[in-house]
Amino acid sequence: MISNNKTRNIIACGRPGVGKSALGNSLLYGSPQCYYGFESYSDPTKWGVTREIVKRTEYVQEFNASLQFIDIPGQGDHTLDMKQMAESLSYELEDVTMNAILFLVAVQDERFTTQELCSIQFIKSFFKERGYNCQDILWLVITHCEQKKPSNQFIQSKLANLKKWGLFIPQQNVVEYDKNLSKFKPFIERVLKVPANQGFTLNKDKQNSLNQFYQGCNLARDVNLQRLKDKEEERENKIQQERLQKLKEQYEIEIIKQEQLYEQLEQNQITIEYLRSKRDIRNPDCILI
Repeated sequence: MISNNKTRNIIACGRPGVGKSALGNSLLYGSPQCYYGFESYSDPTKWGVTREIVKRTEYVQEFNASLQFIDIPGQGDHTLDMKQMAESLSYELEDVTMNAILFLVAVQDERFTTQELCSIQFIKSFFKERGYNCQDILWLVITHCEQKKPSNQFIQSKLANLKKWGLFIPQQNVVEYDKNLSKFKPFIERVLKVPANQGFTLNKDKQNSLNQFYQGCNLARDVNLQRLKDKEEERENKIQQERLQKLKEQYEIEIIKQEQLYEQLEQNQITIEYLRSKRDIRNPDCILI
């Protein structure tokens, strides 16, 4: 392991709830859940989705390196004020040299979503569209791998979607995060081989980047809201169809019952007629009801 006292800056991007805070806790404190880490477990009201930018720096003895992990709100959360978040990001990350950009996806996220698209837009706006090549510092981190191992098809699909939307991540820059910190040793070793001041900063074209990111977030948010609206309409239509189908089935059941009742009445009438025809002629006064 290369010894270097210079702090390396790592920023994690991805949808809300993908595991950015847990990853930061693992890298800095050795455990996804940490009493004094991100999403402080001493305060249950802070559990869940990150709502603000948090930067923490620790010397990690296992890696013999000083790491600063930057935890930011998940991209694509339509409940957040995207403009305010973008302004805060520009302020907090100004003149910060990024040594690694982590794009997080969960192993359960098999489909490409608008939230992933919003995360891509963030990376492109703050880094790639400044004319820099992010390939060397951009990593794909697949979270929740302790639940199931991602297939090669899953990984290739994610890399292909990223490339389609303008981000290229080489195969060797893929990390499967299963809460085992040893999986990140090759990543840390490669980050430490590059000088701490050799990375990408956010001090150029800040306003242009802000506008691009805000527009991209708005677009992704609108697409996501429309998707939710369509999904709700689909759900309502499905419920309505199920109700109509149930009424139809009940109607058909009632028709069958009526037909059976008519058949029974006809059979009873036939039986009555038969009994009348066969009644004892020796009792002509007998009345058959």
